[in-house]
Amino acid sequence: MILHLMVKTYHVFDAEIEGCQYIRQDGDKYYLVLTTAANKTELMIIDASKNVNDTWVGGVNGTDTYYYTIEGKIPLFILWMDLHLKNVLKIYQGKKGPNNNVIAGDTYYAKA
Repeated sequence: MILHLMVKTYHVFDAEIEGCQYIRQDGDKYYLVLTTAANKTELMIIDASKNVNDTWVGGVNGTDTYYYTIEGKIPLFILWMDLHLKNVLKIYQGKKGPNNNVIAGDTYYAKA
């Protein structure tokens, strides 16, 4: 019998409000561990291979479904006069829960 175990390596970020966040990359896909979930659900929060207006389900946790849409691919994003970011993705993220309650908003991601 052969047992193959896939080891996943995460980068740890300390966010003031959310606490530690665990993010990993696999090609053009980025995953975030939902640390508030009892089973530590992994969500695919970015799929950079998608086109503008493409939507995907990032994951399901209990009765909540997390979904994402590429709203824009911005070659140059000027945040402040002296801060220019390249290859920015504008991603709409939503969480649909029981009774179709939706919590949603936009997030911007820039390649380092």
